[in-house]
Amino acid sequence: MKIFMNMKMEKILKKYVFKAYSKIFPDLFNNEKNRISSQINLPVVIEHIGSTAVPGLGGKGIIDIAIATDRQNIESISKQLQALGYEFRPNFSTPHRHYFITFLSDPEEDKRRYHIHLTYAENEEWKNFLGFIDYLISHPEEAQEYAELKRKAVLEADEDGQRYRTIKEPIFEKINAFINKTNNHPKISIYIAMSIDGYIARKDGSLDWLERGHVGEEDYGFKKFFNSIDALVFGKNTYEVVSAFEKWPYTGKKVIVLSSTLKAVREEVGLFCGQLPDLLSRLHSEGVKHVWIDGGMTVSRFLEAGLVDDITISIIPVILGDGIPLFSVMNNEKICRFISTQAYPSGLVQLKYEVIK
Repeated sequence: MKIFMNMKMEKILKKYVFKAYSKIFPDLFNNEKNRISSQINLPVVIEHIGSTAVPGLGGKGIIDIAIATDRQNIESISKQLQALGYEFRPNFSTPHRHYFITFLSDPEEDKRRYHIHLTYAENEEWKNFLGFIDYLISHPEEAQEYAELKRKAVLEADEDGQRYRTIKEPIFEKINAFINKTNNHPKISIYIAMSIDGYIARKDGSLDWLERGHVGEEDYGFKKFFNSIDALVFGKNTYEVVSAFEKWPYTGKKVIVLSSTLKAVREEVGLFCGQLPDLLSRLHSEGVKHVWIDGGMTVSRFLEAGLVDDITISIIPVILGDGIPLFSVMNNEKICRFISTQAYPSGLVQLKYEVIK
């Protein structure tokens, strides 16, 4: 019955229209976000995307919602969304994104259309969803230009989908070029452990206390993360600590040490002294797609430069009282989107965030 009603509503509604922006859009999104969050029992990030997410823009008046989760949770969450009344549309989905639609009662219209795009945070589509909206919000003149193109497309397309998309194509190309330019470097991840009081090592750099977080064979997702990276970047202090290990732990990975004082390093390691964007451009040209950043000073340098994409912090159940802090002093604050948290029997708690740029 629900699917029949959705199909009936789509036949009644014109496909391409332009409606003025409404101040109720944020509330509509937040209400539906809360409804979805209350029924999904797995970690998710829920974001408002599409024209209704940009104040003053206007468009078809659809509440578009993007949901990111761990890849292995996609099918389970898909079933939960369908239990909430969302219809799965495989013909409009991709191998990495599930698309859903429903119609809900509305204070301004009889029924309003809601779309959900379910994917995982590593997917480029997720990054493009958020990047497109962030760009329009931070570039109001381009948002106005986009609104005018949408009006023009509605008038000239006459329900011709190909014509409608062609008219809007120039601004999509412009914004996507900007997004691709800013993303023209490998994915940068911080993956690090710290004590409850925020230290990543003792004063002398020793890491023996990390063993307090280990129980049995649990690796806390480290193997999966390590297999996903192509290169590591850390500073002189971290290099000197890991070089003292009995066995080199990064076999098969490109390793770069940031230092202006080291004269020689292991055969498997490269030295770099220069600007971080230049390093990332070089790694990108070498085919590196994912980089692990480690060490307090290095982590802070990359964060301050606005180059970090995500952060995973494993909190070990110990208070050191003193040591080397996770973050050095930075000149600007960073806003992060919460992705997930997981607690383990050992007492270790793992937090994951996406850094908003």
